[in-house]
Amino acid sequence: MKNIIHFLRKNLSAVYFIAFAFALRVSLPTYINSSFLTDKTTTEYYVGVIYALAATICLILFFAIPTILKRYGNYKVSYSLAIIDALSIFGMITTNDPGLVVMFFIISNIATALLAYTLDIFLERISDDKNTGSIRGLYLTGINIGWLIAPTIGLLFLVNNEYWRLYSVAGLISLLVFSLIHDKLKDFKDPVYTEIKPIESARAILKNKNLIGVFGVNFLIQFFYAWMLIYTPIYLTDYLHFTWKEFSFILFFILVPFVFLNFPLGKLADKKYGEKEMMALGLGIMIVSTSSLSFISSRSVIVWAILLFITRIGAATAETMAETYFFKNIASKDSGIISLYRSLVQMAYIGGPILATLVLILAPINSLFLLLGIIMMPGLFFVSFIKDTK
Repeated sequence: MKNIIHFLRKNLSAVYFIAFAFALRVSLPTYINSSFLTDKTTTEYYVGVIYALAATICLILFFAIPTILKRYGNYKVSYSLAIIDALSIFGMITTNDPGLVVMFFIISNIATALLAYTLDIFLERISDDKNTGSIRGLYLTGINIGWLIAPTIGLLFLVNNEYWRLYSVAGLISLLVFSLIHDKLKDFKDPVYTEIKPIESARAILKNKNLIGVFGVNFLIQFFYAWMLIYTPIYLTDYLHFTWKEFSFILFFILVPFVFLNFPLGKLADKKYGEKEMMALGLGIMIVSTSSLSFISSRSVIVWAILLFITRIGAATAETMAETYFFKNIASKDSGIISLYRSLVQMAYIGGPILATLVLILAPINSLFLLLGIIMMPGLFFVSFIKDTK
């Protein structure tokens, strides 16, 4: 164990930089993916189905990945995923065949989701009980900075809706991630990987009201992210006719809460308020602000930046409290429960886009915001299950 910790501490800066680079790679095209798919393959009515298909395959692989890691090791799997992602991106932008575009997009989505999982394993081997907080905090800070600067980089490369420029940068960054993992983490020693048993873990969750509550809240938060990430860019650029330069400004503005609020909110939850009250506050802000977007027809960049900024204040508050509460109520031995908690992201990307696709057949796209606000309301009911830690 001493040799493992010495190795990873020696390469700590590499792990942090890999996390930053990976976050930058994921965030650069995230908000143009739906518009890209709309242009290349289908209308906005069915782009959600593509996301749902990718999430379904990813969810299946998510529960199979311990077996894969046992056979090949985290080091080989992680750098292989990085190179697969890079090749998929370049394949996506060099073909005009809609079927191939969808195939490469799905492969890239799956590769990045699984790569995030493997990076977490590298980080877990660094962390010990005395330093977990500071190590995890710096890791998340690097990720948030990557997300925050992505819109600025996007302004430099996304010209005249030439999406291939931004995807090319993302592909090159993925190659950088591959190179860093391959060169810096080659001596990594794998932990013992345990099989994920979702049925047993689900039973344990259903016996605990606190876990039912926080799982329900987290699923709704991830559902919110799925809808907003896919349909906000389409609505603002295709329907309100914002330029990508204007949208990049809005995007930078709405990501600020995730960089500056998480740490102080966590301290407030620990020292002054309980997670339950702040979780409810965050959800309330999300419900009201998101619903209001359906009734805003303004073409003002400032108006939309402020309104979307408010939605993200609510999201950052609710998500931080849910994360804090969840990890206060489980132990490291509860790996199956943790895996199910993380898999809620994929579940949201399955259910959310499919529901949105059905809604768009019958209603205009701006109605999605009102419906999303209504869908978020049961989150307050789930909060009532929770027994506060204060």
